Amino acid sequence: MKMLADTSFLAALYLAEDEHHEEVERIYSQQEGFILLDCVLEELLTVLTYKRGKGLAKRVYEKIKNSETMEIIYLSVSEKEDLYLKFINDSKKIKFQDFALLQFSRILKTNIASFDKDLK
Repeated sequence: MKMLADTSFLAALYLAEDEHHEEVERIYSQQEGFILLDCVLEELLTVLTYKRGKGLAKRVYEKIKNSETMEIIYLSVSEKEDLYLKFINDSKKIKFQDFALLQFSRILKTNIASFDKDLK
């Protein structure tokens, strides 16, 4: 079963200097695949750009886009609007991306690969 992937997990996969890099490589090799929400992909590209530049962000995007083990879910405008409304009406103080992952984890009945304590 595919797992949802959080930005912290994906950043550790693509940044060799990340403290979780080796652990992520092990987990990655043991899973049949990962699901990325479009908002997580956007956050990942931003993190990679800030840490290592647009060159790495571009290479990672192409790799993910062409991957057979990574699936990107692009939300429709109405799905995003629904998610925004749920987010702003929820009492939890978490990032929007984390909120979206928690919602989709319930919908897809799958776990989230993450090092973020808000998602544990």
